[in-house]
Amino acid sequence: MEEGTENLSKAMAGSILAAVIIQLILALILLEGLEEVFKPPAVYGMLLLVAIAFYVYYHLLNSVRISRIRVKYLGPIGALLATVGIIVAQYHSIEAGGALIVAAYYSELLLGVKLREDLLQYKASGVNSFTAGMLIFILSLPLVILDNRLAAVPFAGNLLKTYGLVIVYRSIKSYSTS
Repeated sequence: MEEGTENLSKAMAGSILAAVIIQLILALILLEGLEEVFKPPAVYGMLLLVAIAFYVYYHLLNSVRISRIRVKYLGPIGALLATVGIIVAQYHSIEAGGALIVAAYYSELLLGVKLREDLLQYKASGVNSFTAGMLIFILSLPLVILDNRLAAVPFAGNLLKTYGLVIVYRSIKSYSTS
């Protein structure tokens, strides 16, 4: 397997793992309410997401061409915003921490839209599902603050995003073996 393709495959695998953790956190919000997301199990999950983000950014940086600049700058900015958001929510204000976490995802949105161009060479249907799911997930995330039942919208978006990631991952794996 070519090094760039292997790095992209690792980035997609990390992204799938992150999407599954996000799905679990959104399910927790749907079932128990927003305040549960800032208790230890969900906080550990969010910190794990930050660690996975650095893994994904490292592998993306070593595999993409078109979105490289955005990965280089927006990746770490998003991870830093998320980390600060988790800390602020724990020790100061859930609302302020939540706003920082949403800002982190908006930086991911800017990165993801450009990343789409690098991924289109693999499986367009998967890339389109990933992009649509990402847009639904991130743009609807603030709704959760209004009512935890509205977490169903980002939940559905994340599910679509995950489906797209799996298709792209499988396409990259089959591309690298052919």
